[in-house]
Amino acid sequence: MSASTRHTPSRSALASRTAAIAVTALFAVNGLLLGGYGGSLPSLRVKLDLSYSDVAILLFCGGAAGILSMQIGGRLADAIGARTVSLGALQLIVLAALALGFAPGFAVAVVGAVLVGLGNGAMDVARTHWGSRWNRRAIGTS
Repeated sequence: MSASTRHTPSRSALASRTAAIAVTALFAVNGLLLGGYGGSLPSLRVKLDLSYSDVAILLFCGGAAGILSMQIGGRLADAIGARTVSLGALQLIVLAALALGFAPGFAVAVVGAVLVGLGNGAMDVARTHWGSRWNRRAIGTS
């Protein structure tokens, strides 16, 4: 195949440096917020006078919400776009951090844990969807 007949795909928005930075930033923000959630559990336990079972319930609620959110987030990423889902999930995780930080009791902490799971699950799936599309475009396949 000669150079004149070879097809070179044009760079799309998904194959741009901005898209790569955005996906990397989402990984970083999500990881920091999720790590902050895990790291805050001992102090949250003391602040709210929770038992170890209560902390286990918080972890379970976050995990269960994450599993549910992954199922919905993937379908939403296909339907409305991974960027929209990622940015919406980011807002959920920020709300979760606020709910957990200002939780006056166990019930609000459970809501915060559920928001962590919902935001993290949706963002994981959307980010992976976005990253795989970016990667396919960057190497020239569709």
